[in-house]
Amino acid sequence: MKSKFLGHFKLNDDQVKEIWASGVFVFDANTLLNMYRYSDTTRDALFSQFERIKKRVWLPHQAGVEFFRNRISVIADQKKTYDDMKRALTSIKRQFSTDRGHPFISAESASKLEETITKIEQELDASGQTIEQRMTQDDVLVRLAKIFDERSGGEFDEDTMKALFEEGQDRYNRKVPPGYMDAGKVKDPQTSDDKQRLYGDFVLWRQTLEMAKAEDKHVVFVTDDRKEDWWLEKSGKTISPRPELIAEFNRFTGKHVKFYTPDSFVAVASNYIGGKISEGAIDEVRAAETAKHEDAHASYAVRRRRRNALEDLSERERFLYDRERESYLTYRRNALSHGARIADDERSHMISSEDIERLGRYGDGISAERTNDFGRRRPAFRSEKIRELRMEMSAALEAREYAQREFEQSSTHNREELFQDLVAASRRVEMLEYRLAEISKLISRHEPEE
Repeated sequence: MKSKFLGHFKLNDDQVKEIWASGVFVFDANTLLNMYRYSDTTRDALFSQFERIKKRVWLPHQAGVEFFRNRISVIADQKKTYDDMKRALTSIKRQFSTDRGHPFISAESASKLEETITKIEQELDASGQTIEQRMTQDDVLVRLAKIFDERSGGEFDEDTMKALFEEGQDRYNRKVPPGYMDAGKVKDPQTSDDKQRLYGDFVLWRQTLEMAKAEDKHVVFVTDDRKEDWWLEKSGKTISPRPELIAEFNRFTGKHVKFYTPDSFVAVASNYIGGKISEGAIDEVRAAETAKHEDAHASYAVRRRRRNALEDLSERERFLYDRERESYLTYRRNALSHGARIADDERSHMISSEDIERLGRYGDGISAERTNDFGRRRPAFRSEKIRELRMEMSAALEAREYAQREFEQSSTHNREELFQDLVAASRRVEMLEYRLAEISKLISRHEPEE
């Protein structure tokens, strides 16, 4: 049974030890890009571990392509994080300024707080200079290059890549891992670069298979990709790597593969290759990974719900072309039910349940009429929606300004309550800005040509 369903069984301890003792360590682009996100101490600890296995590391060519494609963006993101923190510290410093005084703390405590913030700002300034220098004088890149200089894979030739793109399309259609979760990453791919972006995970996987087969080696595969086309998930929990990947690796190479995320790799590396990584470094890797994963998951949820809302709108409009009132009302009830399910997070979808309700009311008024009349009225309806949102935005901005004034002029006893009002008003403005931008995009992309 085990030989027939290899991907569903864990490796035993001896097999895992053998993989770590003799296997090749393969890292994807995200794992290496994370090196820019760690503190100097944690980064040094990880490079120390890389040094221990540098004769057995290997970087797939596709991972290198993706690393250099995203490297500058990651550095820029770190610079933005630095700038945001500087602004936050400045705001805190202003709030507790000893010149103005503060009702909640003594002047002595305020002075100590200001000294601490000043010290943090000095450390941030030094870090900020290092981050900016990495755009042109990248110390992280230099260290990575030393590790992978002689251990980077070559690219496939043009014919091989063309065949892989065709195979990748077939695999994606059948949801064969890895990579099919990126199916919507590039719309209407035409160029080779477009297709390499679309099928990048599959290309990386095939390059890894080919290397392991050629070198007759087991593989420790470290990836920061958490999507379901790499990992088996149930009820939001990661169970194991996808069994199909484990089975395919063994079938293709006759060897074993052991998958790790960056935090799980760091947590056990010392047990197999020696060295020492502090619990603080492990916690930092885990925290960075969790934060990035949550951001990616939220981004995916936004795209998915946005797509569902768009498809729902388009389908209901097409439905009106061919159906009378009774049939439309049945469909509208289904749409309203769908709207209620996604209305819990107003930022995560483009068309809220209120929007669907408005569309429904509009549909009620015209559902007895046929296609041409609906087509004639639709642009006016959508323009009206934009006007409504802009009016809501104007009111929200006024509310935020009022909340800001009230907070700044408030006394001690109700300051916390007014601060919460200010936060709520700011979030309302942010949400409306998002909805206005997204619905404007919807109209510009999908308004029929005259």
